[in-house]
Amino acid sequence: MASLHGTDACCPPLGTDRRDSKRYEFPGYVPPSDLKFETLDPVDRSTLHHPSRGTLNELYSTAICGNDLTSSVLYTIGVTATMSGQLAPVCLIIVGFVLFLFKSVYGEVWPLSDTSSLLQPHASARVTDSGHCFLHLPLTGDGGHSQAGTAIPLNGGAYNLLLNTTSKSVASLAACLTILSYVATAVVSATECLTYAANLCPWIDIYWGTIVLLGAFCVLSILGITESAVVAVGIFIVHMASMVFLIFVGGLYTMQNPSILGNNLREPLKYDWPLAILFGFCTAMLGVTGFETSSNYIEEQQRGVFPKTLFNSWLIVFILNPILCVVCMGVLDLDTLEAHHRDVLAKTAYDAGGKYFGLWISADAALVLAGSVLTAYVGVTGLVRRLALDRCLPQVLLAENRFRRTNHLIPITFFLLCASLFIILQGRVRSLANVYTLSFLCVMALFAFGNMMLKYKRGRIRRPVRASWPTNLAALSSVLIALCGNIILAPGHLIYFIVYFAVIAGLTMVMFERIRLLKYFLFFVSQGPAHLQDRFAGITQMAMDKIRSQKVVFFAKNDNLEVLNKAVAYVQSNELTKWLKVVYVYEDISDPMIKAIAENLRVIDRCFPKIVIDFVLVQGRFSPEVVAQVSSRLGVQRNFMFISCPGDRFPHDIGDFGGIRMITH
Repeated sequence: MASLHGTDACCPPLGTDRRDSKRYEFPGYVPPSDLKFETLDPVDRSTLHHPSRGTLNELYSTAICGNDLTSSVLYTIGVTATMSGQLAPVCLIIVGFVLFLFKSVYGEVWPLSDTSSLLQPHASARVTDSGHCFLHLPLTGDGGHSQAGTAIPLNGGAYNLLLNTTSKSVASLAACLTILSYVATAVVSATECLTYAANLCPWIDIYWGTIVLLGAFCVLSILGITESAVVAVGIFIVHMASMVFLIFVGGLYTMQNPSILGNNLREPLKYDWPLAILFGFCTAMLGVTGFETSSNYIEEQQRGVFPKTLFNSWLIVFILNPILCVVCMGVLDLDTLEAHHRDVLAKTAYDAGGKYFGLWISADAALVLAGSVLTAYVGVTGLVRRLALDRCLPQVLLAENRFRRTNHLIPITFFLLCASLFIILQGRVRSLANVYTLSFLCVMALFAFGNMMLKYKRGRIRRPVRASWPTNLAALSSVLIALCGNIILAPGHLIYFIVYFAVIAGLTMVMFERIRLLKYFLFFVSQGPAHLQDRFAGITQMAMDKIRSQKVVFFAKNDNLEVLNKAVAYVQSNELTKWLKVVYVYEDISDPMIKAIAENLRVIDRCFPKIVIDFVLVQGRFSPEVVAQVSSRLGVQRNFMFISCPGDRFPHDIGDFGGIRMITH
């Protein structure tokens, strides 16, 4: 591997004066005679990335998502009926149509396909007379072609989508919104869980019980207890059976007592009917929270299951929520329904089926809502780990305890965020639900926006499902209307949303700007007394060097000067690094592209004196196996490896590469 800075005279050598404020700007000059080459040992096959072949079938995948999705109905019906009265079922049906639009949006972004097999590698390295280091990775076989095309079949939700279509800072803001959504999910679900549990044990204190429940799941997360697909299926089947039985019992009660529903239909609305439908729709969007959950474990799903999971989730919401709302209105008058908006299904079951049926529904609701709290902990742990690995959040969060080898600081920090939000809002479920809705709607809007960016910037990627531009625009418009409506309904709650988002986003921005902040500090130190410079200048420069020591890899597929320039510019703008390795995978040593890329990199190198550009040649055929071997030999994790946007004939799935990112057209 030869540093191209060996030929760049515009990159000055490091100075010796520690008061030189520009010293840290340049990585340094490397004369050609000082370039060192090393022979690379054969890679350990256990370090290679095995392309994921998910094991979750349609039932398991639907159950995990369905538990989170169907738990929303336990507190959505009462809130919606409070706003729109007897028009609440209409509002829930409209929400179902909006979710149908997002079914196509999600399906285009994350379709799953088959994966390739792993091949046995052989490796060697040699240095040529031209001064470049050729890393030979000949492969047997065809390199593992996939059988179907995909867009971005990787875990990570909106963060991963925007990471591959926009800048890293924009993707991080989406991740902050997702974290806030998880916070609201945990708090609302825990509060409602205790509300339903209080029907079983009246002595339960809902306020302190919520904090205890959040703390209990924090301890469970530290112990490493996560969702089990089998347990999720059991909870899902019991819950769906309970809801179907509630519909049956409530329907019989309504037919025997039709006057209740008739009186409810004659009740005057709080607002004119257009506003009632609008405000009801805005609050009813809370009933589809959890629909995005399946995109967070797509890599674990079998081929072709994800679109089915989306369809099943949509069908459940479209059918179950309006029918349950009608049943509740057929059993309870609107005043009672509003008074029991926090446990409306338990009250409905109690009046329609008796005491023990009400207790059964309360127990079922508490169990499902507790599962939603656990889902929030599991989801936020995975997302924060990804952000910390991508250096968007402090890497101290990756610290593991000695006993269970889990990242204990993540659930502890999450618990503190949840508990503080609950205490500040004094346990008011409507305020909590509003923060929940705002964060969730922002995430949904980012999904629609991200899919538009995918169409614009990554239109060449092959995918079997495509959402039309009108579908994307309609989905985005619907979410924005719901977002604005919720702000109008409760403008005072917006401050809580902004404060918590600012705290999370502020920490992320500090991580992005820490080099700049250290530069400011170094500048002020350089203006001070000599003894302060002696004490702080060297330490600050060492800190900046350590931060920028992360190596980054870009796989070049040709000598296109524009693409190479965009890649280097992206790395310098989005990654805190001073070292870029441009890798070209070739099959024949006589490939004229090798010399062309080298010459273009020398030109680009003069335009970017603050970053070292290495040129690495790899013999073989570009495939997930080659990427895994390069990652192992260069010591670069695959989330710091980039490619340009593949064409529609690209034989592999992006998900097979273990987190590699797309950064240019």
